[in-house]
Amino acid sequence: MNKSGFTLFESIIYIAIFSIVATALVTFTLHISTARNKSYAIQSVNAQMRLAVLTITDAVKQATAVNTGASTFDTDPGVLSLQMLDASKDPTIFSLTGDNGRLQVSEGGNPAVPVTDSDLSITKFIFTNLSPVSGADSIRMVADVMYASSTGIEFFYQTSVTSTASTRL
Repeated sequence: MNKSGFTLFESIIYIAIFSIVATALVTFTLHISTARNKSYAIQSVNAQMRLAVLTITDAVKQATAVNTGASTFDTDPGVLSLQMLDASKDPTIFSLTGDNGRLQVSEGGNPAVPVTDSDLSITKFIFTNLSPVSGADSIRMVADVMYASSTGIEFFYQTSVTSTASTRL
């Protein structure tokens, strides 16, 4: 007698195999999603800080001098005020929107505009005046930055950035 169909034991085995494969696929998909989110946070922080450092160093190189009286050195958050040759950009001031805020720049007394996005939090922002008694002004910037997302641990990323630039004589 030839019976077609599945026995109870065969059905349980098939369901168990299907469940194991489905669980593995879901776990794999979640790991891929977590890795993508982490990669996004890292790329966002690195790209924004590359732009911020480039903006600050270019401004320092174009400056005729550092306004030491209007700048805040060796404290967090620091402020950098630059004397520019172009009157429409004099002074150029780099600062944070607040403690653990966004980087912003003000040129020629105009309202400050943000340089970094709101998803980036600068937790430490210090300028150091390395200028010799005579010669070009030299400024070092140290910043600790983190991706400011509260959606999950996979979005957490923190790094430090250091850069030095000098004015041209």
